[in-house]
Amino acid sequence: MRNENRSIIDEHTHVYKSITNGMFFSFVLGIKYKTLKTPIDTYVIEAIRKERMAQKVSQAMLAYGIGVSRSFIGMAESSKYDIKYNLNHINEIARYLGCSPRDFLPEKPL
Repeated sequence: MRNENRSIIDEHTHVYKSITNGMFFSFVLGIKYKTLKTPIDTYVIEAIRKERMAQKVSQAMLAYGIGVSRSFIGMAESSKYDIKYNLNHINEIARYLGCSPRDFLPEKPL
């Protein structure tokens, strides 16, 4: 009975797991959770963090300058969370730090 119930639960929740380009995805009823940052995400976040620190800009100052919460910046810079910067964030960060968005991107594909 226990295995039979598990089969019914698995069939109804539609749990799918796959590994793609080193990222782990799980889908439960079409909702994605527990993903990891890609190498390009990590590169961009680290480049932004280094420039931010070189200019002695705190997470709170950057957050205020681009219109997001300080916790958003902290979660983006942490490997514990799947929070990432999008292109608009990168553009606003570059504007705030007085540099080009290109400064945060690698010269060659990763």
